[in-house]
Amino acid sequence: MSESKRKLLRDLLVGEGQSEGKSRPPVFLPGEEGWLPATDIVEGRQNLYVILEVPGIRLNEVVIRYEKGTLIVEGERPEIPLGEEELIEFHKKEIDFGPFVSRIKMNTRIRGDEIRATYKNGFLVITLPKDTSRRPQSGVTIEIQQTDE
Repeated sequence: MSESKRKLLRDLLVGEGQSEGKSRPPVFLPGEEGWLPATDIVEGRQNLYVILEVPGIRLNEVVIRYEKGTLIVEGERPEIPLGEEELIEFHKKEIDFGPFVSRIKMNTRIRGDEIRATYKNGFLVITLPKDTSRRPQSGVTIEIQQTDE
């Protein structure tokens, strides 16, 4: 794990400590749409954190929803124009472009109306507060807050 990723996780979990009752981890749901960004899922005592590595995305085109216990993140990373020169072949191709849809089934109850999302240094961090009540919540759209640094 890179030092910047380690620092981001450490910053997120300050004061969180270990959870006393271990919950079942979230599950990625298969999809056919485009590519999937690298994703970390971290559990703290009070929150789950979903961290997506998505440099180059257009934030105004990203939609985050929480529906029926599933976190859905949709967006697109546009290709970087390389100028007028015609490309003949790739010598190495690791960067994915185009639309993506990431679906993560939460196996822990979440307070859907309190989900927050921030974007900083190419990372989309979604904070999902755990819910100990039995009230179901669904159909929530989350606004992304961009932070500078």
